[in-house]
Amino acid sequence: MPLLALILAAGASGSLKLLAVLPLDASKTEGKMSAAAKASVEEMLRDAATNALAGTGWKVMTSETTLALLEGNNIDATRCEGSCQLETARLMSAEKFIAGSVQYFEDAYSAQIRFIDTKSGEILASTRFESKNVRGLQKEFDKVAAKFFAKAGMIQGASAAPPAPVAEAAPAQAGRVDSKSGLPIVALPGGDFHAGCEPSDTACDAAERPGRDVAVKPFSLLKTEVTLQAYERCVKAGACSEPKSGGNCTWGSSKTTYPINCVDWNQAAKFCAWVGGRLPSGDEWEWAAKSGESRIYPWGSVEPEKGHAQWSTDRLSEVGAHPTGDSKHGVHDLSGNAWEWTSSTMGGGREVRGGGWNSVTSRNLRASHRDWYEASEQTGYIGLRCAF
Repeated sequence: MPLLALILAAGASGSLKLLAVLPLDASKTEGKMSAAAKASVEEMLRDAATNALAGTGWKVMTSETTLALLEGNNIDATRCEGSCQLETARLMSAEKFIAGSVQYFEDAYSAQIRFIDTKSGEILASTRFESKNVRGLQKEFDKVAAKFFAKAGMIQGASAAPPAPVAEAAPAQAGRVDSKSGLPIVALPGGDFHAGCEPSDTACDAAERPGRDVAVKPFSLLKTEVTLQAYERCVKAGACSEPKSGGNCTWGSSKTTYPINCVDWNQAAKFCAWVGGRLPSGDEWEWAAKSGESRIYPWGSVEPEKGHAQWSTDRLSEVGAHPTGDSKHGVHDLSGNAWEWTSSTMGGGREVRGGGWNSVTSRNLRASHRDWYEASEQTGYIGLRCAF
C-alpha cells in the first residue's frame, strides 16, 4: 500500500526545524497509481505544509535532501512503516513526526496522516481526506491543514489547545468489577476515529471500505468476554435461559473461566441487560479494538502470532490468556477466542466481531473485520461482551 511519512527533524541551523516528506510507495495500491500521480501527491503535501507553516520556523525539506538522509542510513522508504518510522525519526533526531498513507481504489484517492510524538509514540493529531483526483485531494487537505497543525501544537490558533489524551486504564478502573457477574470493567474515553479499512491494511474486504470517520461517546466495556461462571450466575438468578450444550459449547462443563458460547443474540442481549448494560455497537467495539487510533489489530499493526490470540486451533482458551494481544486500554481477547455479538445489524442478521478460535486466517482477527450470523444462531464460535 502506498505509504507516506512526514518526519519532523530538528534543523542544523539554530531554531530552524525541517519537515520531510518520504517518497510514496504505490506498488501495493489497489488499482494503479501512475508515477506522475504519485509525484503530484508528494508535491501536494509539500505545498500544503509550506503554506500552513509559513512564518512558524518550519521549513519543508526537499525530496533530494530527504532521500540523501534515508540512503545514508540504509533505509528503504517504500518499505518503512510502523516501528520503522519511529526508528527513522529517531535517527533523524526528530522530536515528533507525521506518518500516514495514501491509497487509490475505486477511482478515488484516500489519505490519512497522523502527528506522532517520537519518544512516546502517542498520536497527537490525525486527519483523513478523500477526493476523485489529486487536485481535489490538495483542496481537501488545504481545508484541514491549519487546524491539523494547530492541534498538533505546531502553529497557534483557536484550535491549538492540546487534544485530550487517550486515557489509559487508571488504577481505579483496574479495580472496578461488576457486582452481578464478577467481571472487571474498563472505562473508555471514546472520541473521533476512523472506522473501517486502515490505509496500511491490505486485507480489507468490501464491507470495510472505504471506511468513515465516526464519533464515539465515552463508554465502558467488560475487560473480558463473558465467562461460563458469569453466565451461570445469570441463569441461577432467573434472568437468563440455558444456552446450547454439548460439543464445543462450554455450558455444562467445568470450564468456568472460559467464554460462554453457544448463546444466540437474544440470550446475549438479556445477559447484558441483567448486569445493567447492553451489547456494544459495531462502532464501539471497533473503537475499543483500535483504542481510537489507526491500528489493524488491538496490539498494533504487527501480524498476529499464537501469543497474541487464540486462533487457528480447535478449542477456546481461558479469558485473558493472551496478554500480548491486549488493547492499549488493557481489554482482553478482542481478537480471537470467541466471536462477539454486537447490537448492530448486518446482512440478514446481527454483526459479530473479533474472529474466533476457529479462524484459520488472521484477516478475521483485524479490528475492522465484521461478519454476521442470524440472531437465532447458537454456535461454539460466538460469545459476548457487554458495554455500559
